[in-house]
Amino acid sequence: MTSDLRALLAAIVADPSDDVARLVYADCLEEHGNAARAAFIRLQIEAERHHPDSGARAALESQARALFAEHWTEWWSEVCAATGLEPPVPRPHGRLGRLATRAGLRPNPGEPYFAAGFTVGRIGPGDMRELWPLVRFCRGFPDCIGPGLNAPALLSAWFEVSPLLSLTLRWDAGARFDRANLRHVRALTLIGYDLTILSGILQSQAFERLESLSLEEGPPDPLGGADLASHFYGMLSPIGLAGVLATTRTRQLKRLSLRVWSEYTATALAGSENLTELESLTLSVGNDREETGRSLAELAASPHLANLKELSVIGGIDPNGLAAVLRGRWTGLRSLTLDLQPQQTALAALAEADALHALDELRLLNVDLNGTIAADLNRSALLKRVRHFALNGSPVDRTTLPRVVEAVDRDRIETFALLLRPSEPLRDYAAELLRRWFGDRARIVSG
Repeated sequence: MTSDLRALLAAIVADPSDDVARLVYADCLEEHGNAARAAFIRLQIEAERHHPDSGARAALESQARALFAEHWTEWWSEVCAATGLEPPVPRPHGRLGRLATRAGLRPNPGEPYFAAGFTVGRIGPGDMRELWPLVRFCRGFPDCIGPGLNAPALLSAWFEVSPLLSLTLRWDAGARFDRANLRHVRALTLIGYDLTILSGILQSQAFERLESLSLEEGPPDPLGGADLASHFYGMLSPIGLAGVLATTRTRQLKRLSLRVWSEYTATALAGSENLTELESLTLSVGNDREETGRSLAELAASPHLANLKELSVIGGIDPNGLAAVLRGRWTGLRSLTLDLQPQQTALAALAEADALHALDELRLLNVDLNGTIAADLNRSALLKRVRHFALNGSPVDRTTLPRVVEAVDRDRIETFALLLRPSEPLRDYAAELLRRWFGDRARIVSG
């Protein structure tokens, strides 16, 4: 690496959120003959400037994926060389090398790693893909580390080749990282977390710039070999969660994702004065419909969550839960994602909603596309106001789908995404309908 590139990389590491530094680095790469990596950085940065459902973003990401598929082994090799990880098998050069690979006389390029989209993972025994991904390339760099790389010593050399914005840890791994290595981390995901350990992490100086916290389910040990009883007690304890939310560090959170195990969890969230600056909340809910409805009603009434701009409820909500969300105090809410209970036959609450006037984006998942729901969507004044709409529903038929398409304001809508299985029989019909109605503002997304 030249001195110019090294200086630019140091600037990116010092301020990972600065896209200008990344683009200047791309220009310098191209000047030194690395046009593919330069183009990849530019494409990923430009893609993130567009809405996730836009055709423009899809086109840019398609170009970036093609470059990544061709060059990821060499880009990942640079990281491995700097951090001491086992290097991937390089791509074969020349006809003989390619023939030897096809004949099985040499390992496949990239082994022991594999690439899926922009993520690099590791191949396990028996050619199995490991449970934990290693890294994800974001805005041109592998600055999102997955739980497969929970090695503190590795991070001391990481910044020679990449910044670090996002980190995913298993259980108590966070206790092993020091402040110097994590000073720029903005997003933290904990898998199989323990509330006592989480409280310690948040009270430490290791994550002083933390803005996003995601708590995901899972055993402390991928093989399930730890004290699961005490582990899950820690996760469920409302007293423990209230203690976590009382830490000073939670005041700086902009995004939070966690499971609402019970009404006690909702009460702890709703009562936390430290969450007044929270902008994005993702909730995974349980199977008890009545309890979920009461929990959502309590959260919707909380003055401490009134500043939310994004809300996602995953796991299935019934009509009562839907009504509670739509009556919420979040007057500044701009993006709403709702995962509906299966076999929900009507969306009366959505049709009658007279709130959320700032809402700009609505995503509805697991919708039963029957005639009643299509009629409710058409009656919804809220749906007429949004500029971005995404729907995951079935079955798709030639009677219901046109009514769903007509539910939005044709002149106002900027993106209309229909999430369909690749095997959907009427996929081509749906694509043609959307094209005629919205032009390039609509997309069929595999989901």
